[in-house]
Amino acid sequence: MSRGSISMTSDVTIELDIDDDSGDETDIYPDAFAEEYDDEVIIDPPIMLSQVICKVPSSVQIKDLSKEVRDFIQQNLDFPPVVSIGSWATVHSFLDGGEQKDKRVGKDFFKPYYNMHAQILLNALAHAERIDILAKLRTIIESGNYLLKARESENSQTATRALANDNNFNSPPVRAPEEKLGWDKTILVVHYEKTDKEKKDFAWFMQNMRRNFREQGGLRAMDVERMEKNDEGNNLKKLEKVYYKIPHIIVCFNEAYCRALCAEEMEKDFEFKKHIHDKAMIEFLNNGSNNYRFRPVLMPGTKTIHRSDWASVTLKYEFPKDFEALLKRVYEPSKRARVDDNQSNSSITENGQINATPPPLNN
Repeated sequence: MSRGSISMTSDVTIELDIDDDSGDETDIYPDAFAEEYDDEVIIDPPIMLSQVICKVPSSVQIKDLSKEVRDFIQQNLDFPPVVSIGSWATVHSFLDGGEQKDKRVGKDFFKPYYNMHAQILLNALAHAERIDILAKLRTIIESGNYLLKARESENSQTATRALANDNNFNSPPVRAPEEKLGWDKTILVVHYEKTDKEKKDFAWFMQNMRRNFREQGGLRAMDVERMEKNDEGNNLKKLEKVYYKIPHIIVCFNEAYCRALCAEEMEKDFEFKKHIHDKAMIEFLNNGSNNYRFRPVLMPGTKTIHRSDWASVTLKYEFPKDFEALLKRVYEPSKRARVDDNQSNSSITENGQINATPPPLNN
């Protein structure tokens, strides 16, 4: 080729026939990538309240909790604001008998409650459904690092790590361990419920009884079901041993209790309660139809007792209307129970809390 020659190019178009149905589709992703890409996102189920509720020994008071624990609770009640307004109001109401003061957590939030049992604070958080706070507290309590250093040493044997079931949050501990308050200072409460409303009403009643006894001291309320549960295999033997030491026995009448009394075939879970009820009748007759110890309480919605026995011919207390009168009666000094004379007026609030100790006794 000479130096003056011209180079030429030509365009070539190549067509690919991809309409052949017999061919395999082209996979642009590797198999491993496709499998990973197609995996479903697995979301853990939500944490339930029953999974995070905690229990601490009844000897532990709020003032015994470490500063880190108290600060954590306070910070989380105060933030975020959209949560704290509702949950703090609920916690405050639970701790302070329904008084609605400042709904915000203040600087000295724990000071008025230092001598209150720590379990009551945990119960209040459960009542407010603060699962976020309880989940963290559960971890701290399980580790055993929830008390002040001095208290940790003192409670090394008793401050065990324990978890409660979801029924324990509405049952705060009494002022002192059970063994320090004898049966002569025990008010036995007999009850039987079937419906949710009946159970809620009884929880309301017991909350008031226990709060009053914590404030006043010297008495404790014993749920008959707790007595039956801790029977060591023979509840009737245990009952006979302590029965005549008990100064007052409260019997809560509602629809379920009245039906169980009249039923032709007795429910198994009512047998122990029926035994106590029958003993009351025998004692009533032996005392010449005089009632010295048994206090019938008509629960909300119960107007009459559909049975002719000791309860139908003795003084009855409607709850909540006659609650103060009932308190006055169980605090009356007698040869069966001794209480302090230093008593002040009490009142029951709309949400069922007791604000103070029972009223003074008439001379």
